[in-house]
Amino acid sequence: ALSEAQDLFYTSFQASPAAITITRLPDGLILEVNREWCRLTGYAEEEVVGHLTTEFDIWVESALRDEFIRMMEEEGAVHDYEVDIRMKSGKIRTVLCSLQTINIRGEACLLSVMNDITDRKFASQALLESEARFRTLADSAPVMIWMAGPDQRVYYVNKGWLQFTGKTMVEEIGDGWAAGVHPEDRARSDEIYASHFEHRAPFRMEYRLRRLDGAYRWVLDIGVPRFTPDGRFLGYIGSAVDISERKETEKALVEAKERAEEMARLRSTILTNMTHEVRTPLTVILGFTSMLRQGVRKDYQRFVQRIERSGRRLLLMLDAILDLAQLEANELQVEREPFNVVDVMHGVIEPMREAAREKGLELKVELPDQHVYASLDHRVLMRVLNNLIDNAIKFTDQGRIVLSLEADEEFIHLSVTDTGIGIEDTYLPHVFDEFSQESSGLERTHQGSGLGLSVSKRLVELMGGSIVVESHKDEGSAFKLTFQRGANLGVPV
Repeated sequence: ALSEAQDLFYTSFQASPAAITITRLPDGLILEVNREWCRLTGYAEEEVVGHLTTEFDIWVESALRDEFIRMMEEEGAVHDYEVDIRMKSGKIRTVLCSLQTINIRGEACLLSVMNDITDRKFASQALLESEARFRTLADSAPVMIWMAGPDQRVYYVNKGWLQFTGKTMVEEIGDGWAAGVHPEDRARSDEIYASHFEHRAPFRMEYRLRRLDGAYRWVLDIGVPRFTPDGRFLGYIGSAVDISERKETEKALVEAKERAEEMARLRSTILTNMTHEVRTPLTVILGFTSMLRQGVRKDYQRFVQRIERSGRRLLLMLDAILDLAQLEANELQVEREPFNVVDVMHGVIEPMREAAREKGLELKVELPDQHVYASLDHRVLMRVLNNLIDNAIKFTDQGRIVLSLEADEEFIHLSVTDTGIGIEDTYLPHVFDEFSQESSGLERTHQGSGLGLSVSKRLVELMGGSIVVESHKDEGSAFKLTFQRGANLGVPV
């Protein structure tokens, strides 16, 4: 039994993952070392067994060894002391050393057990250094940084956060930071915080946080979940920045937008009311002018015609202003219905013949022999053609103006072509701009509001069509319109 016990002890002694030595206490003679001790120190068993410990420079601090011996004599044991030992190669290793007195064959001996913690200590120091670097970086960052564990409780905030709130770390950790959130924002921010923790998802939220001076400031808080390499949830790291100025800017922009929209509505209302107020008496004037033309002497006919022409021009301008006001307020609606485009074009051209004849211009119409039906708003189309033809007459001093129509099964193509003054290439990109004319100021050569083409383009696009212009200076211009005829017209096309 004794032999078996000795074999068991020896097997355990050699197989132990700890470095073990047995030394005789009175003289320090090394009686036994295990394989792990040899591996740790670099000495072979035969080099040390039977020799005194003082023959080997293993202890980096020899005074500490003497202190351990004194403690052993007083207490009988030493547990888990961190010491540095020197290997045979001269390298230093850090171990946790435990000493225990034992009795072997009546002699007092010392059992020494050492566990190598060099790598663990290095990793711990590296972690401490990493944490120190992180805290230095976090404290110098221009944002507020926080960290929370898996339990949602904050365990760290940086210097920037503490400077903002004027509180201490102890006051802010845990749930303390939430006490600074504005009461109106607390429930919403708590719900966002908790729900995203539950789903381990990134989040961003805005809330008001009390500053050290008592003022509430808007902050944007962004949180990101943290995980270990094996996927274990560690909590969140987040940052918060003061966005009060941005919020004030956004509020000012919204208010400015609302004021602008209100002014636009007010302008549209005023323009609409004024247009109606002027249009009504103007219609009466034009009506009586037509009657007056039949009863005056031939010598005065030209005065009546001038009154009528000026009135119709004013009426066109009022229609353009009214259209613009309705377009700006999104109140102008198109009413599509099938109609014969040829009839509309005849209805537009006849009232214009007198104005063209007075300038000595030929007003020509090129139309198909058969009917051409399309599903559009015929009143809107008439306003567009009126604007284009009136514009052509105004800017043409000699030659002709041609209104033409072509159609296929899907599209209709209308054009107003003149031999007028044309448009400079540099001005062509601005020809449809509001209140814009090529000549302006003291050099302005033709009257007009500069609205006709702009409004016409918007009316064409409102009906789903397109308008383009081709022009050469001193040669004339051509305005070309294209519309889809529409499906299910219910009439021959």
